[in-house]
Amino acid sequence: MSKIVVSKYTIFIFIGLITVLLLILIVLNKNANGGEIEIFQIHPDEDYISHTGVRNITRHYMIINPPEDLEELKKVGERFYKENFYLEDLSDYENTFFTMFFYRESRHLPRNWEPNEGYFTVDRIEYHKEDMIVSIFDGRNISGKIRYSSMKRSKGRFNYGDIVEELEYEE
Repeated sequence: MSKIVVSKYTIFIFIGLITVLLLILIVLNKNANGGEIEIFQIHPDEDYISHTGVRNITRHYMIINPPEDLEELKKVGERFYKENFYLEDLSDYENTFFTMFFYRESRHLPRNWEPNEGYFTVDRIEYHKEDMIVSIFDGRNISGKIRYSSMKRSKGRFNYGDIVEELEYEE
């Protein structure tokens, strides 16, 4: 019977190749969407009248693969708003305020997130403001303006969700 002798260097090369292949698979998995921006609703519409008599309609969306540049992020939110939610004629919505919030995908707010009103655990969309990256407030029939805000938020462990940079403008 013959013995197979494997040197230490051969083992190191083999382990190195496996590590490189695993890293490549991880990177390819992260970019599974091909970098395409995907937007979908993650929470049912909220429609209520406040104590001041103003009607408020709110929608919550998630952006998969959001752009890093705040100007580009603002354009993504604005384009989505104008194509899907913007109303030219507001006569049926007198004294109404429209709000849209866009969130990033995260460990705390995964793409398959569902609200939870359990007995021991409660998880509402209000608890995920640290993942909100775009907000749009349309008060054209109240103040005559639409306010857009796009935010770059921290992903750090101890300052998660802190606003690092913000771009706001009104139209």
